[in-house]
Amino acid sequence: MLGGTARALDTWLIFFLVLAGLQVVPIPTSIASAIAPASVRLGSELTLDSGATLATVSIRPLDTMHALIVLATALAVFWMAREIYRVGGVRTSARAIAFMGFVVSLVAVAQSATARGLMYWRWRPTYEGPEPFGPFVNRNHFATWAVLAIPLCLGYLAARSFGRGHTESLRPLRTRLADVFDARAMWLLASVVALTAALALTLSRSGIAALGAALGATWWLTRRRTSRIGRRVAVAAAIAAAGAVVLWNAPALAGRFARTGIGYADRLIIWRETLPIVRDFWTTGAGLGTFESAMAFYQQADRSVFFNQAHSEYLQLAVEGGVPLIVAAAGVVTAFVRLAASRVRADVTGMCWVRVGASAGLTAVALQSVWENGLRIPANALLAAILAAIVVHEPHYHQTPRP
Repeated sequence: MLGGTARALDTWLIFFLVLAGLQVVPIPTSIASAIAPASVRLGSELTLDSGATLATVSIRPLDTMHALIVLATALAVFWMAREIYRVGGVRTSARAIAFMGFVVSLVAVAQSATARGLMYWRWRPTYEGPEPFGPFVNRNHFATWAVLAIPLCLGYLAARSFGRGHTESLRPLRTRLADVFDARAMWLLASVVALTAALALTLSRSGIAALGAALGATWWLTRRRTSRIGRRVAVAAAIAAAGAVVLWNAPALAGRFARTGIGYADRLIIWRETLPIVRDFWTTGAGLGTFESAMAFYQQADRSVFFNQAHSEYLQLAVEGGVPLIVAAAGVVTAFVRLAASRVRADVTGMCWVRVGASAGLTAVALQSVWENGLRIPANALLAAILAAIVVHEPHYHQTPRP
């Protein structure tokens, strides 16, 4: 049965979804004007209907409905995956994600080199900006997917060495390494290298920095739980991934990070333009998915570049959800962290390392979200939901030591 903390997490998730759903429920305009005057004012300007008797908290109900569909789908995937993983399937999911990462990385690299700005060598994006990268129009969104997948693959690699520590000193090093780096481990390592090289090619500073910070923190926190052979596996994978970065795109990366000050200044302009929206919609939010519509009225900076996102998941949540969704999100995060910590501590099997890898991926994206909005993309939201289910699932059977 689910523990108390798991029930607490589910309660907060449902509470968040319900609060978001209430944003599109029509209520008398007089009541809406009392609790969300900015929403009624801006909503009437968007619809050109100032005499409506009913109004919604969301300034664009259709946009909020779309966001709700993505949110509800991600939650459904999380709950279903968590139940499935109680009887198995985590290793299969990890292998599938590694395979998809390898294939998508190769396609993205080839597309970047030869497609001349076209997505899949055929379609040109309708907006001006960086060229599309793989299946993502925005390279930072591909970086979010890679940042989620890479730690999971590394965790699976480390899990495969679990349980060998008590006999490793009795066998030659060559034999032990050959046993660890079998065919499956080699293609997992190839997936990590391909994903890291593709991540470097995106030149996403937020993605690379977040991944490095999360992996470093994970290594520090778990350094006493792994065997020597596990450490060698992790170090070998890290060296291979770092080599992919250095050999693939080091000069461009150096130039990109050298311009971090310019990128920070651009973000400050967007965040400064966003703060008035937060101030006006703090009671209920403008509605999930409505940042672009709200900014169309509030942007004061040069409109040759339109701000269609806040470039900060947390700031955009404040705009779209106000205090109610901020409180609900804080409850979700607190309950999840508590449950994740208890699951990792209680797991004494090799699955612990898969949990740790999934946790590192989610931590990396939480850091990247200070600077980007990658989780707004459905593919990234669904992958994050699967990783969350891997972290907090409760198995109903004894797991074998070797994944």
